[in-house]
Amino acid sequence: MRNMNVLPESLRTGLFSASDAKENGVSRYQIEQMLTQGILERLGRGVFRASAGDISEEEWFKVATFWVGEPSAICLLSALSYYNLTDEIPKKTWIMVPHSKLSRHQGLHLVRIRSPKWNAGIDKRQGFWITNIPRTIADAFTHPQIIGSQVAVDSLRRAINENLTSIGAIYEMALELNIGYRILPYVELFS
Repeated sequence: MRNMNVLPESLRTGLFSASDAKENGVSRYQIEQMLTQGILERLGRGVFRASAGDISEEEWFKVATFWVGEPSAICLLSALSYYNLTDEIPKKTWIMVPHSKLSRHQGLHLVRIRSPKWNAGIDKRQGFWITNIPRTIADAFTHPQIIGSQVAVDSLRRAINENLTSIGAIYEMALELNIGYRILPYVELFS
C-alpha cells in the first residue's frame, strides 16, 4: 500500500534530485524504500518524482535539462514535435547545448552549437528552455544534415498554414541568428 505522507509536501509535485531529497530530510535509504513501494519513480540517474502515471513531454524536457544543466534548450525535432509542426516522433530528446558540453545519457540527442545566442528566440519556462516557433523553424533550415530538408519545409508550411507564425517572423529570427541566407529561398517561395 502506497503512503504518500512519508514524502515531504515540497517533493510531491514535480521532479527532484537526490540532493533535493536530502535537503528535505529524505535519506538515500528512504528513497530506495519509496521506489520499492511504488511511491517514487526513478526517471533517470539521480532524477525522481512521486508516482503519478504517464510522464508528460514537458517533464522529459525538465529531466533532459537536469541532466545537461543550463544553459540548454529543447530544439529541432523535439521542439517541432512539441509545437505539432511535424509528424516525426523523436526517439530522443533533442537539446541544444554549448559546443563544449558532452553527455552520456542515451535518451538525449545533443545539438552542440558554437554560439547559440541564448537570448534569441528561446522561451524560458519553469524547469526548461525551448526554442520558440520562429527559431525552431529557422534552426531546422540551418541543420538539414541532421533533421532533413523535407522536415524543415513541411514544418514551415504547417506553421504558416495554421497561423502559428509568419514568414516575416521566421526571416527576422534567421537574420538575428545570422542565417538569413539559408532560409531566403524558402521565404521567397512562401511569400
